[in-house]
Amino acid sequence: MLRRQSDTVVSPMVHATFRLVCFAVCLGCLPVRISDLPAAEDTASEARAVSDPKPGEPAGGERAAGAADTSGGSEARGAEPDNPVPALSAAEKELQQRLRRCLAHYLFHPENVAERSPWGAMHSMLPFGVEAELLANNRRVNAIGWLSYDGKCRGQSLFLAKGKSFAMAIGPGVQGHEGQFLAMLAQSQVPRTYPIKVRGRSLTVADLIEYEQQTCRERSELTFKLIALAHYLSGDPQWTCQRGTTWTIGKMVQEELRQGLTNAACGGTHRLMGFSYACRRRAAQGLPLQRPFRDAREFLDRSVDLAFTMQNPDGSFSTEWFKRRGNAPDADRKVQTTGHILEWLAYELPADRMREPEVGRAVRYLLSQIWDRRERNWAIGPRSHALRALVLYDQKVYLSKPGERRSLLAEYAKPERQGTER
Repeated sequence: MLRRQSDTVVSPMVHATFRLVCFAVCLGCLPVRISDLPAAEDTASEARAVSDPKPGEPAGGERAAGAADTSGGSEARGAEPDNPVPALSAAEKELQQRLRRCLAHYLFHPENVAERSPWGAMHSMLPFGVEAELLANNRRVNAIGWLSYDGKCRGQSLFLAKGKSFAMAIGPGVQGHEGQFLAMLAQSQVPRTYPIKVRGRSLTVADLIEYEQQTCRERSELTFKLIALAHYLSGDPQWTCQRGTTWTIGKMVQEELRQGLTNAACGGTHRLMGFSYACRRRAAQGLPLQRPFRDAREFLDRSVDLAFTMQNPDGSFSTEWFKRRGNAPDADRKVQTTGHILEWLAYELPADRMREPEVGRAVRYLLSQIWDRRERNWAIGPRSHALRALVLYDQKVYLSKPGERRSLLAEYAKPERQGTER
């Protein structure tokens, strides 16, 4: 999700799936060792998304087991009625075909843990969440399962043993920012009871939540912690960090607002995502949107307008993020900024705005790059954020569902496998 790190690009590999059944079965069949992680040759029918948490229910609870939180669900501004696909224009139908062929290409070509760092593996799982896969030791494994079970990627792990406890690794090849892995689990809506292994010690996502709470610090970047904790914590909780400071989600929002977008990771798009998560979860639970949440809501609205004001004629967004207009002739930079900005917009905007021409132009721009030029070695970070933007668009415009993407996209992958697709 974040600062660009050194990572190699992998040749396409065969695919696998995430074993998802009901919550109890998921826990009952979970492997005990990394070597026992599901190889998943036959699991498209097992991946079943569960609806997003409803207002008043704890985020990340049992009903969320295995569901990818990529549409914004029914929580607030991005809510969509449970309707059939709306009538599509000829242009929208053509765009749907291209978009899904692009998604199928990347979904069914997983990355190899021998060649990707944990940072790269995390990014490869971001677009497809619980359905994302990796190739490990010549077999297919679920990406979330591999990373959560302390699986090595290019010799590195996300977790550090710390006496009887643990810590999260920060630095080149691992987390680029505090809370990054938990934020990705939240965006994939992995339940707080999901197991984690650290050097053989049994933990759960709940332990990782507590770790991120305990390590909150004033005047530090809280962007990814905010995404994660806004998702997993319900109501108006208070907690005391290891430094003795009392925290709330509101305090995190206030700290983030003070820092602005100028020097934030990836142009501030992740900070905006944190605000979107916090405001949406609060509205979903029927809690008042007083300050600082009201300030964050106003900041989000202004940022939406600013992004579209600086959109380029080719559909890309400014290569200077939110600072000023920019249209640098650098394909990598344009995919980076457009993918990140559209990813946030696709989460933030309500469904009725997703069919606006400006959004469609941005989608077409990304497809003209990562699909039409898919042989190019696109950097894993920007490419993954661009793909997640397309996934979110697919969910809001074409009403695809998390957890069912593998079976949906199988048909779109066939022409390419037969060598006839372009």
